[in-house]
Amino acid sequence: MNIAFLKPPNGGILGLEMLTFVEPLGLICVAGCLEADGHVCKVIDLRLEGEEEGLEICRSFAPSVVGLQCNFTTERHRTIRLAEKVRRLLPEAFVIVGGHDASREPSWFRHPAIDAIAVGDGEEVMPHLVEALETGGDLRKVLGLVLQKNGALHHTGEAPMRRDLDT
Repeated sequence: MNIAFLKPPNGGILGLEMLTFVEPLGLICVAGCLEADGHVCKVIDLRLEGEEEGLEICRSFAPSVVGLQCNFTTERHRTIRLAEKVRRLLPEAFVIVGGHDASREPSWFRHPAIDAIAVGDGEEVMPHLVEALETGGDLRKVLGLVLQKNGALHHTGEAPMRRDLDT
């Protein structure tokens, strides 16, 4: 399965994100664990590619799943706008938002352009989500998701945490 991960573009001059302009390591780690399962992943950093070019790269990749990272509160509105653009560009793709801020307050991301919010470590949530999407499994049984259906939110339970971070 093709899976794209998008880091939203910069949008302001305030917030910690402007001081910590680093690689989207969380997205890279999640992509790595999915690639180990045989999936094809592409991490697109819109801060570097630019929004228009990055979205065209995403469209031409034709992902079945698009993950958006929202680590900072200052990224929230940009993440929602990006989800709307992804939904228009790739209407059949499953759109999921994750990251520190999304995990902290998933209800903020209740929006028709977003199918689910990942709560917790993406490395623990995404492999099970992708497997369920591939096999037609019940997403309500995938731990670590907040699903949106008919305007309501459904939390699937806590995602497992790794006991040993070195493995």
